[in-house]
Amino acid sequence: MREFEFEPRPLKAKAGVVRFQLMNRGTVEHDFAIPALAAHEEHERHLLKPGETRVVEVELKPGTYEAICTIPGHKEAGMVVTIEVSS
Repeated sequence: MREFEFEPRPLKAKAGVVRFQLMNRGTVEHDFAIPALAAHEEHERHLLKPGETRVVEVELKPGTYEAICTIPGHKEAGMVVTIEVSS
């Protein structure tokens, strides 16, 4: 994560429990949210200050998901990434 993107693009994973290692390499706070998952509605627990690293685990079924930074203006500035989940 950094201003204003996620890497790599797209994110690819196998269905099941997926571990995302989040690293904020930017100079401002960013978060990681998957709006299609109810568990990600409380984005504060995925908020990272500059230099912070955190691992987030989520259960994903096959399909395509969108992950965003929910800080106002960040999604609009390009902090959106597709997650492609295969079976």
